[in-house]
Amino acid sequence: MKKNILWDFDGTIARLPGLWSGTMKVVLKDVYNVVADSEIIKAHFSSGFPWHRPEKLHDALGAEEWWDNIKPILYQAAHACGVDDDNLMQHFRNTFLDVKRWEITPNIEDVLQLVKDNGGSNYILSNHVPELPELVRDLELDTYFDEIISSGNTGIEKPNPACFDRVVELAQNNNPDDYLMIGDSVSADFGFASSQNIKCIIVGVQAPSSSRYLTARNMLDLHPEIEAFLGLH
Repeated sequence: MKKNILWDFDGTIARLPGLWSGTMKVVLKDVYNVVADSEIIKAHFSSGFPWHRPEKLHDALGAEEWWDNIKPILYQAAHACGVDDDNLMQHFRNTFLDVKRWEITPNIEDVLQLVKDNGGSNYILSNHVPELPELVRDLELDTYFDEIISSGNTGIEKPNPACFDRVVELAQNNNPDDYLMIGDSVSADFGFASSQNIKCIIVGVQAPSSSRYLTARNMLDLHPEIEAFLGLH
């Protein structure tokens, strides 16, 4: 059977400096000329997003409704920094989805191509916004993936085991030995992988070591493990 690699997106395939709190700080400064305290923003963003309750299955919403559901979190954070504006949501959304702000992980394209060249399949499995497929396309990475699965479209957040149902449906394969999860979050990525007995690699220079999963400091370090998973040696 074909080997399938499940990739996280944020911090694995690409990164957005500061992610959610960083985006809010940019919006407050660039649009409202307010230099905000990062800790205040982070405090407001520490709960309330769908991925903060992965045990709860959410309705699969359209993009507009998904963003409307998180609007109170964004507005409360902005209010705490002295900004109240009905247009803040659109400013935030546009800034978050601005492809120029996203940084593609060095050497990721070589690794993705390695998988494709040797008969494997790449899938993105990410706790993310509904527009993730369009964002991946705008980064010119979409051709490397068989499918881009965002929790913003499925209503299922990692590490909920139900994430695997969608993957199995697409890959037509329910054998955990034919899957490898690669991400930067022990709680979300390893948590999901372990629930399905799937091998997992945690990437990043600060990846905590553990006997329960493999680690890789960067994409170049992934090559031997991926080659072994694909049966190349």
